Amino acid sequence: MDVYDFTPVQYPADDVTAEWQTTHFNFHDIDENVLKLDVLGHDDPTMIRKLQDLSGIDPNEIPMDDEGVMALFSGTEVLGVTPEQIGTPTGMLGIPEFGTNFVRGMVDETHPTTFAELLQLSGLSHGTDVWLGNAQDLIKQGIADLSTVIGCRDDIMVYLMHAGLELRWPLPSWNGYVRACGSRFPKRNEMVTSKL
Repeated sequence: MDVYDFTPVQYPADDVTAEWQTTHFNFHDIDENVLKLDVLGHDDPTMIRKLQDLSGIDPNEIPMDDEGVMALFSGTEVLGVTPEQIGTPTGMLGIPEFGTNFVRGMVDETHPTTFAELLQLSGLSHGTDVWLGNAQDLIKQGIADLSTVIGCRDDIMVYLMHAGLELRWPLPSWNGYVRACGSRFPKRNEMVTSKL
């Protein structure tokens, strides 16, 4: 028996030209049976440290609204290259979470100009039907824009708090609580009364 006998294999971001493959299960097929540890992000601090060592630039000194960094999401000029030279219209290809065809397409559609909008895109790029057939359509139809569409569960909680709904749970409890309650969310009546 081999791991390929029972594990689905796919190319990253469905790119069949990629040199490597990854294993992947549909989350809903295993969510009640398997503990998932999402440790992919642990490479990022190491990469940031290596970049600091190579460049001599302390990442803590780079402002979140640095014009040069933000320019990476709208073109390649800041890198001193043309789109033809690097094969993409933006300079974000090597930025974690923003290098896939899917997310690059989201950026091409929304043209983010702030760090907050980049965070929105990061949230919208994860999960089934979060962007496609949902937020993307709301933005295209002019119902919402990148700053007002719900990008993550935190947005819902913050919106409800600003609307005056009393929520006393800490965030980790909130996430589990909403998942566990689903449509039986006990604050539902308050939300309807408040026209939320």
